[in-house]
Amino acid sequence: MGINTGLRVNEMLKMKISDVMNDNGEIKEMFVLTDEQKEKVKLFYLNEKVKEALRLYFSQIHINLRNEHLFKSKKDPFQSISRQQAYRIVNSAARQIGLVENIGTHTL
Repeated sequence: MGINTGLRVNEMLKMKISDVMNDNGEIKEMFVLTDEQKEKVKLFYLNEKVKEALRLYFSQIHINLRNEHLFKSKKDPFQSISRQQAYRIVNSAARQIGLVENIGTHTL
């Protein structure tokens, strides 16, 4: 998702399901990120590749509430996964497709 949107890993880990899914269960066109410290709003377009990936992801997870984290922790379902866990997931996926270099969340 980061490759296609320009979102940073810490921004993605804060995302809630409701940030990308509307009340009808459809994937939104845009993700709105509000930086409260800088009082700025950033818009991120969710292209078709992102939408396809989100549809596949949502078909494989159990959604209890739309205000849950998009990437929720198995240890604490009210929290997102950690940056370290995101790194392990990305690195493992890279190894599975044959990339032997250290691939991390910023590599994307």
